[in-house]
Amino acid sequence: MPSDHVDIIYNSPVGLRARYCLGTGSKCNRDLIDALTPACLVGFNGAERELAELSLLGGDAKLCLDKDDIPNLQQIHINYDPWIACLDQGERLAVTGVLAPRVETIWIKGGWILNGCEWRDPLKEDRDEKFRLYGFA
Repeated sequence: MPSDHVDIIYNSPVGLRARYCLGTGSKCNRDLIDALTPACLVGFNGAERELAELSLLGGDAKLCLDKDDIPNLQQIHINYDPWIACLDQGERLAVTGVLAPRVETIWIKGGWILNGCEWRDPLKEDRDEKFRLYGFA
């Protein structure tokens, strides 16, 4: 996907990260995944398709950037006061949160499915709050 499209979806003032600041990030994330699910399931059949679909329906399913695609820059691209304040206080996640990386890939990651049920990682329960506070999770 062209990097400006990723930028609009992820970093723009009406993009996914902005929605987390407004408290509607989870719903926006869910709406985007629901819209993209049919395309994600192309090529899957039978039990594999059922598992993939269940995974994409999971509460921990998310759109995200690959951390390895995000350059290690000492810059501020998104001048959002709460994130800048966290950066000034030395919050590690805010270093990435103030960046607006120009990448060509948005990953869609489903929830973890174990024995037909979603397994939710307790370390990721506060993902929405981290996005709101720091711009990155």
